[in-house]
Amino acid sequence: MDLMGSWRTASAAEATSHWLEHTKGPLDSLYYTERWCWSGLVVQELRAAHAEFRGWPLTKHALLADLLKENQQFVLDGSFPEADDIKRAFQPAAIITLRDRSGELYVTDGLERTFMSLWNGIDRIDGYIFDEGSERFVAKHNKGP
Repeated sequence: MDLMGSWRTASAAEATSHWLEHTKGPLDSLYYTERWCWSGLVVQELRAAHAEFRGWPLTKHALLADLLKENQQFVLDGSFPEADDIKRAFQPAAIITLRDRSGELYVTDGLERTFMSLWNGIDRIDGYIFDEGSERFVAKHNKGP
């Protein structure tokens, strides 16, 4: 199964539970971890991992779709951070998320891309998922005597 094919239509839970032996993520070369996977993420399900966005206060753990609705007028008038970029339609680059032990997905890198996707009606965004709840396998290096 290719990365961009049928997994793009799967929910984050489906993609994770059926993923091909866990695609290694961006930290793999440093940590040799199996806690990363790649998926097409449902934008409406993503939550805020941080309490601010470029100095603008956010409600940590809230759904990003709800936060954008609350701040819609500020995006329209341009006072929300990166408002012009958020309103511009383009295919966003992948984001990085954290899945907590309850299965919720939190955006750790890519809030602007996520807000842009929500604003422009993009249903799914590609992203890495770091699974907080799974086992971590770290390769040990022998540094000599």
